[in-house]
Amino acid sequence: MLRITDGMMVNNTRRHLNSNLLRLDEYERQISSGKTISRPSDNPAGTVKSLRLRTSLMEGEQYLDNINEALSFMQTTDGSLGDVDEIIQAIRQKTVQAATGTNDPDAFNAIAKEIKELEDQLKIIANATYGSKYIFAGTNVTEVPYEDGKWSGNEDWLSVEIGVGVKADINIPQMKSFFMGRTEYSSALTDVSGISSLDANNLKEGKYTLATEIATPATALTTFASSNIRESQSYLSAVPNNKCFFYQDMQHAATLGVGHEVIAPATALANNASYSGSLSIEVKSVDQGPHMFLDSSNSNANQMVFEVDQSLYTKNTAGTVVPLVNGQDVTAMFNMATLPAGWTATYNDNGKGIVTVNFNGPQPPAVPAPALAGNTIALGATQNLCNSQGDAYTAATATFNGTAWQYHGVSNITADIKGHIYAVDGTERDISLKNVVLNMEAGASEAIFSIDNLDIDSSSPAIPVFANDLVVWNNGAAALGGIDLRTPALKAGDKTILTFGAAAGVVNAQQISLDYNFTDINGKQVGNGGLDYVFNPATMDNKAKDLQFYTMDQQTGVIQDATITFKTNTLGTSAPAATFDYTSGLFGYLEELVGTIKTGKLPQVGNMLKGTDDRLQELLYHRSTIGSRINRLELQESRLKSSEVTLTDLLAKNEDTDEAKVIMELKMQENVYQASLAVGARIIQPTLIDYLS
Repeated sequence: MLRITDGMMVNNTRRHLNSNLLRLDEYERQISSGKTISRPSDNPAGTVKSLRLRTSLMEGEQYLDNINEALSFMQTTDGSLGDVDEIIQAIRQKTVQAATGTNDPDAFNAIAKEIKELEDQLKIIANATYGSKYIFAGTNVTEVPYEDGKWSGNEDWLSVEIGVGVKADINIPQMKSFFMGRTEYSSALTDVSGISSLDANNLKEGKYTLATEIATPATALTTFASSNIRESQSYLSAVPNNKCFFYQDMQHAATLGVGHEVIAPATALANNASYSGSLSIEVKSVDQGPHMFLDSSNSNANQMVFEVDQSLYTKNTAGTVVPLVNGQDVTAMFNMATLPAGWTATYNDNGKGIVTVNFNGPQPPAVPAPALAGNTIALGATQNLCNSQGDAYTAATATFNGTAWQYHGVSNITADIKGHIYAVDGTERDISLKNVVLNMEAGASEAIFSIDNLDIDSSSPAIPVFANDLVVWNNGAAALGGIDLRTPALKAGDKTILTFGAAAGVVNAQQISLDYNFTDINGKQVGNGGLDYVFNPATMDNKAKDLQFYTMDQQTGVIQDATITFKTNTLGTSAPAATFDYTSGLFGYLEELVGTIKTGKLPQVGNMLKGTDDRLQELLYHRSTIGSRINRLELQESRLKSSEVTLTDLLAKNEDTDEAKVIMELKMQENVYQASLAVGARIIQPTLIDYLS
């Protein structure tokens, strides 16, 4: 039989009292903290559940922060797009105003200036920020996207996480295309095309074909040994049906050559240009003459008939302008010393704009016609011959070639020239020259104009690859047609674009060819042309290059300074061309709009409205995209807030105390504890030691 001792009863009582105290402490802790779980051991399963709920709540809070940041970003974007919309609407209104037929040149210029100011404001908006982030820069939010005509932002998506594994795009990556233009490829860029990447800026809207070529040993000396030049486009207001700036006559374009200055022992110009490039030429003034033109149908060995483009005058000793009299003998006005005696010149003016000077003289039978070869006759060599305004006539010479008289007059225009010029190693220089004189009656193998190499490269020290002058010359068999003021082929404001490629007759020389054409809203061609730039071997291999050139609208004469940036692979002997369509960005379009309005050309100004409407439609699409994304984020925000309420409730149920229940338990535990104390007092009897202590 088990013997129960006092010690055993005391120990059991003490253990039960401690147990009651622990339960009492637990309930007191729950009342004071309001939580059922203070440490993992209180409820291991509940602790795991709480951790999961708290993790979900923290994630939700972060997602809500992301959404709030994204909403602010997109609302800023929408505000900026709204500003752009407002400005484009104002530009459209100005364009409608310019498209009326009641404006004078000053009004057109004023409207163009207003639009230019609005464009400058758009360039500021293109660099809009949210905080320190550029909203139109793609993912490159820390760098100014638009600066000095170039776009450094990218077209990548800027995203934020708004849920577990869920991301939302918050930017409009197409803004680079919207502001700067975009390319749409008809043929993909591949390794075999020789072009691995391509970007364009400020091109005129149209179709483009870019091709690469490398000269093989069999073709090197025939393909690139000579330089090439072509008049790509021209704007001619004087004679709309004449499609050429440089011409032999009103129907036929001149054959041009391009090379460098004649250096001994060479005796003639050649197609040996050291450079490739693009030149923009604009007429500032036309030599006012008067000018003579040989009537070859009525001229022979015994007679010369010259037509003069305006009535002739002389200045007397007092400087007064005196008209010549119809039928007047003007023999003394000509240098005829080398002609046989008996030649005379008579002035005739029929009053209808046709003025003739007839030369008649005997040709002695003993002196055959070929013996006259080399004889000359010069008008105005010693006389004060002039036009009605007193503008002096520049002496010019007619020469007998042994069969007939040939006349080579002096007919000049003064022009401003801008250009992008590349050496064969790819080095580029920009030029801007004022008042360059162009000889529009240049004879065969004679220079039309030249550009000094120091005007091309003004650096110090000069770069060796820019050591030669650039000469554009008449490579045809006949002289250029000159300027006839009665039916002028050129006048101030007329323009042309010349493009040329260098001579590089070596194996593996490289050529970049570009061809393009433009049409208006009615499908009518308003420009076409191209270029062929030639470089030394390996110049383009695996390198990114900027190809700069000029394009023009032939209806308005508006010139755009275009750039194609591309990277090549190692070029091969034959490669398919890269074909693409280019759509102008807002800035390029506005530059063309401003130029078109300045010309005052109708209906071309009105036609530009379609471009404005297209960009407004594109802008509307971007704004609607932002709006739909804002709606989506607001829905996600609402869902996360609802989830937050649910999770918080679950966490409360898992952790929070039921105060009424815990208080009852606490009271019950207090009663149990008091009862335990009372029972213990009965069991544990006092001893003598208790009294003594």
